[in-house]
Amino acid sequence: MKWASAISTSASLETAIQEVTQLATAQLGATPDLALVFVSVAFASEYARLLPLFQTHLPVAHIVGCSGSGVIGMAAGYPEEVEEGPALSLTLAHLPNVDIKSFHLSAADLPDLDSPPEQWSELIGVAPERQPSFVLMADPFSSGTSELIQGLDFAYPGCTKVGGLAGIESFNRSSGLFCNQTLRREGVVGIALSGEIVLDAVVAQGCRPIGELYRVSEGDRNIMLKLEQDGEGNAAESQTPLDVLQNISKT
Repeated sequence: MKWASAISTSASLETAIQEVTQLATAQLGATPDLALVFVSVAFASEYARLLPLFQTHLPVAHIVGCSGSGVIGMAAGYPEEVEEGPALSLTLAHLPNVDIKSFHLSAADLPDLDSPPEQWSELIGVAPERQPSFVLMADPFSSGTSELIQGLDFAYPGCTKVGGLAGIESFNRSSGLFCNQTLRREGVVGIALSGEIVLDAVVAQGCRPIGELYRVSEGDRNIMLKLEQDGEGNAAESQTPLDVLQNISKT
């Protein structure tokens, strides 16, 4: 199994595709079985050209991706994140003994939530005993995303599902979803990976903890009202979030 990633910040879509394809292919050093593509909303007017251009440079059976407000990829051996301006990221994977199923689903395709799990597994096209792992990318304005995740949990209990929402171009509020040779504007695109592969879900907040540990002891929906300092399983004191911030600022 091998993975490779590359990013380009060229303002030309053709140049960006050539750059990431050449860099990622050279890094991979093997035949790619899967390509994950993420393109910044700066290229929104050219989404329809992306997959045909990739097909001329990258013969791969499964190519899935979406638009993004920020795009991350590897540049000169280091991760680079581009939050504004044009950017195109390509991740290639050589996955021997791994079965790959790429798909696009809309709300109209989904079974009723009262349907048996077999209807959900038939929709995906992967038997539950294969224990697939899923990577999903969804249009944030489409309905049915929550229902799809519930259905996958029902049909594939214990299987890992990761993903996110596609970025929105602010002018016409549209996103881009890419699946093999087709540009989609709504629904969910994804891949199911089964065989000799294990996918773990890890949440990285990009920050380091500071100060003492606290736990939320009182709240109202998404608002924290009281925190308790808990050193060794015993609440030592109760404070408001403002008290905690003031104590941190003093240190």
